[in-house]
Amino acid sequence: MKIVNLISIILIVTLTIIAQPKIVHKQMGYQADNNIMADRIQIWNAAIETARIYPLFGIGMFNWKEIKLDDLQISIENRHEKFIKENYMLQFGHAHSLYFSTLTEKGFIGFSMLIIFMVIWLKELIKNYFLLKKNSLFLFWGGSLSAWIGIFGVGLVNSTFNHENGILACLLLGLFLNSIKTITKEKNYV
Repeated sequence: MKIVNLISIILIVTLTIIAQPKIVHKQMGYQADNNIMADRIQIWNAAIETARIYPLFGIGMFNWKEIKLDDLQISIENRHEKFIKENYMLQFGHAHSLYFSTLTEKGFIGFSMLIIFMVIWLKELIKNYFLLKKNSLFLFWGGSLSAWIGIFGVGLVNSTFNHENGILACLLLGLFLNSIKTITKEKNYV
């Protein structure tokens, strides 16, 4: 089985190099321009400044298009700082980060809820590791951990807790939490 996996990986990498899909050209362009973060720093600057303007509840979901460069400039200049237009980008439609998107759209209140949710989920994973470790339901623990890493790890550089990603993460979290209840019930019956 290990040989099949290794051959599959080699085949995928080789075909990607040969086919050179658009994403490869795009990434090579970013690298050539020394833009490894693909303009994310400028996007995040805009998100942070917007969060300064609307700190508690943010601008509201899906309102990125309502952010204006002029408003950011006024906010920055009101702090007696120099506004450099090239340091801010708004044209991408969202903040390209779960954390910056949440802070911008939902403010400190929404961001706090996200962090609390993330910590509680991780706490449950850690707390129930040994409970599930020797049980076939351990697969749900692993799936939930994978979802946690995918949402909150990859969320550093991309919007991850939306659409299919978010639905799958919640499904895996639900299966994991249900597996804890199942094992706890079994132990209580013994």
